[in-house]
Amino acid sequence: MFAKQSTRQLYESLGPARFARRFYNAIGLADENGRRHRDSAGNPVLKDPVENGRTMPRIRTDTLSVRDLCESIVGEDWHRKMNPDAAHKVSLLEEQRPLLEAGTGPLQATDFIDINAFTIVVSGLYEVSLLEAWQNPAYISDELAPPMPTKAFGGKKIIGTGRVGDVAEPRKPGMPTKRVQFGERWVQTPETQENALSIELTQEVIYLDLTGEVSKQGNEIGDWLRWRKEIRVIDCFIGVTNTYSYSGTSYNTYLTSGFFTNSLTTNELLHWTQLQTVFVTFRDMLDPTTNTRVLIRPNRILVNLEKLATTDAILGGSTRVEYRDIPGSTSNPQQIRHFDNPYAGRLRVLESPLVYQRCTDATGLNLSASNAGKYYWVWEYNPNPGAGPFAYMQNWPLRFQTAAPNNIDMIDRGVVAFYKADERGVPAVVEPRRVVQSAP
Repeated sequence: MFAKQSTRQLYESLGPARFARRFYNAIGLADENGRRHRDSAGNPVLKDPVENGRTMPRIRTDTLSVRDLCESIVGEDWHRKMNPDAAHKVSLLEEQRPLLEAGTGPLQATDFIDINAFTIVVSGLYEVSLLEAWQNPAYISDELAPPMPTKAFGGKKIIGTGRVGDVAEPRKPGMPTKRVQFGERWVQTPETQENALSIELTQEVIYLDLTGEVSKQGNEIGDWLRWRKEIRVIDCFIGVTNTYSYSGTSYNTYLTSGFFTNSLTTNELLHWTQLQTVFVTFRDMLDPTTNTRVLIRPNRILVNLEKLATTDAILGGSTRVEYRDIPGSTSNPQQIRHFDNPYAGRLRVLESPLVYQRCTDATGLNLSASNAGKYYWVWEYNPNPGAGPFAYMQNWPLRFQTAAPNNIDMIDRGVVAFYKADERGVPAVVEPRRVVQSAP
């Protein structure tokens, strides 16, 4: 579709605006009307284009040459139109045209339109490659801490009310209904921070790009931006950073006793009985205001690779379990029962090498390799903002911004366009009673 000759014909027939919309639709950034694809949290996402009711595969950006696109949109003499000398001469008065050297006259209005259209198209290439890296399924931070919008930079109070408790009582005819009051409770979240990376597109890069390598630079930006977010969320999740502050008092994310109990020792995952210990811990969680049970339905488990096969066997529906009433007994007969896994399909299993890295890093939990492989976490995942144990307090989602050269320094260095990607937020502990950590 976007071969050099056909691209030029399409550009001339549609015009710059419609061509840009068609291009963004073809690479998966927007629908046919130019509306960007976004998820429920406002983050940009990629979707295959739909034509005449049929879903078509997105055009792969690595098959497109930036130089071919530039020559198709700006023209074969793009290097003349984009060089610093020509950009400088555009400021000269029209009557000065005869004073200029032949063949190097000032840019026309249509030249600027073409250059801007090309800048927008290349911006789309970078954004797609960035999003492809950002949405890598190996990254699990959105499962650990779903996005929660916030307008505060310096931290935020998540205001709530204390639970009323079981104080309802029978009411006899003519008697007033019992009155209750709500007590204040809040969780203080940390200050958000912006993470950003940028890249410059130079004339030399355009000239040399004949194989689509340029668009892969966006992949690097997206990968390292997401890496930074992933590490920050993992550190919060596994307890490297402890941000939980309840009604003005700070607590560690995981406690073996005290205000709550969500850290289990000597509970290495070997059989279904260790999961039962975790579920009993959830059952016994108490609300701090009323001292009544917190109703929790855990549905996720995070393990390191050393326990992945064990976890799959415990949660798999096809594995048979053998249970002996008196294991090792020689004087009493043993009753042996076989049954299906009692917790088959109960939890979705997640694993990430970055979790293991932060378990063993000196700046992380600083665990030995053998111990780190045996740690695991079970929690209640809820995509609704603030409904789970953790949240990513998000000022703004991932965004991609473009700027054309507009100062002498950029023009002098031959910069054709400047692209920046950023996001701002911070992971926070919202309700640690909804997560349980187990250690060997």
